[in-house]
Amino acid sequence: MKRYIFYFLLSTIIFSQFKTPVEISSEVIGNVRAGEIVEISITAEMDEEWYIYALRDQGQGPTASRVKLSGDFIDEIGKVIESDPLSKYDENFATNTRIHQGGANFIAPFRLKQDILPGSYIVKTSILYQVCNKSVCYPPKEEFIDVDPVTGLKSDDM
Repeated sequence: MKRYIFYFLLSTIIFSQFKTPVEISSEVIGNVRAGEIVEISITAEMDEEWYIYALRDQGQGPTASRVKLSGDFIDEIGKVIESDPLSKYDENFATNTRIHQGGANFIAPFRLKQDILPGSYIVKTSILYQVCNKSVCYPPKEEFIDVDPVTGLKSDDM
């Protein structure tokens, strides 16, 4: 039993030190006004050998990608739209899947509250994804980006 615990802890340490091959970026699309719909574009870029799973219908086993938005000034959040995924048989999970190979784009729409005042606001954005290639899959990873929909600045730029 101690040996299994040791191997579990060792694998956790190894995977926690893994630098993901996925680079995430985001930007606000269009102008922002109270009461109107705003869209945030989230882009995942990776080398062509890597892929992440689609938001929906990814098959049994792999973790579907997920995009979340939050902020006190958001009235409602719409359905996230993704670039067209590829359908393929995934050897890693022995199931039919839908993937984004080499990169993906997600558009997350939301409506601003009608009564917000002019100023700076932060949309807390997160994307969960599992990245794989033909021989290895890494554990799901969640990345966070804070975006100001008025200026378009991300937390690293502010």
